[in-house]
Amino acid sequence: MGRIIPENSIPYRIIYYSGQFLIRSLEKFIALSVPNEKYFETKDFEWIAEIEKDWLLMREELDGLLEERDQIPDICDISEEQLKVVNHGQWKSYTFMLHGHEIPGNCAKCPESYRMIKSIPRIKTAFFSILDPKVEIAEHRGPFKGYLRYHLGLLIPKDRKACALRLAGQIRHWQEGKSLVFDDTYLHDAWNKSEETRVVLFVDFIRDMPWPLLKASEFIVYLLGKSPFVQNALAKIRL
Repeated sequence: MGRIIPENSIPYRIIYYSGQFLIRSLEKFIALSVPNEKYFETKDFEWIAEIEKDWLLMREELDGLLEERDQIPDICDISEEQLKVVNHGQWKSYTFMLHGHEIPGNCAKCPESYRMIKSIPRIKTAFFSILDPKVEIAEHRGPFKGYLRYHLGLLIPKDRKACALRLAGQIRHWQEGKSLVFDDTYLHDAWNKSEETRVVLFVDFIRDMPWPLLKASEFIVYLLGKSPFVQNALAKIRL
């Protein structure tokens, strides 16, 4: 396991705030160069149709993982930062990739899921997001406007209206085998008010933008991958 830098330490905070300044500075240029959309039309992403066509293969692998649900880590155990938006023990994460770093063991356990995930252009983060019943995720924003976020509904409660994503005041409900694409740098929250578990495939991929900004975004993601925030999480996932 790599050395973990405590999240309340001075070195961690110096790196964190320096990184945030760099990210927010680049985001100002990205915002001027990309569509000012909250939700995006899935038909504009050619790869989504293929994933939706084979989604039941991913669901089958998910079902196998959920048989040993206690082995899937809580997201707050991976990153203490998540305690700002959800209580410990309410949200689990089975991670395939985090800011460009793959988790080989997890990918090997779900070969069909991994195959589909790898078909997403410029993908950098992917995990099964497992939300317990009667849980709310507090309002927050995503890490970087150079990303778009993708959700694929995998296990949605029968009363799907009881589960929702609210992005800048606009509410969407997940549906099994169907996709959402959105800019998660708008303030958003989510909830599962049902009596059943909700699972989506959660993906961040670098969005289309002018070439210089695309390369700058790749560099930002590289730096994120080297940051204590990500390196700490990777060390905990690999325990």
